Amino acid sequence: MSAANDVVVKFDHVTKLYKLYKSGKARFMGLFSGKVPYRENRAVNDMSFEVRRGEAVALFGRNGAGKSTMLKIITGVTFPTEGEVYVNGKVSALLELGAGFDGESTGRENIRFKCSLMGMRSGYTPAE
Repeated sequence: MSAANDVVVKFDHVTKLYKLYKSGKARFMGLFSGKVPYRENRAVNDMSFEVRRGEAVALFGRNGAGKSTMLKIITGVTFPTEGEVYVNGKVSALLELGAGFDGESTGRENIRFKCSLMGMRSGYTPAE
């Protein structure tokens, strides 16, 4: 296996910018006019990193630091404003506790269940 195939997630100078409007009406008007005032929120700013096959990664940071935004970019729920994202393989997220997450099961059990829903074979186990 080549070194390039070992990279499963790569962020290359990724930035995610959200435009915050005063109201829903202002946001709607902003779709048609560049003159509607808004405030910018950079949820992720010029982030670069690689995750290689078999590595475990933890994201730490205070509320609003961009952790969930990074995961949403990796899973394709949202897209970067700038930069490139490379994902090699199937990805899915258990970002919201109410969305497919069973509080009575362990984290590994939830992951195995989610993998089975994605069609992965039953003998698959995450790297430990």
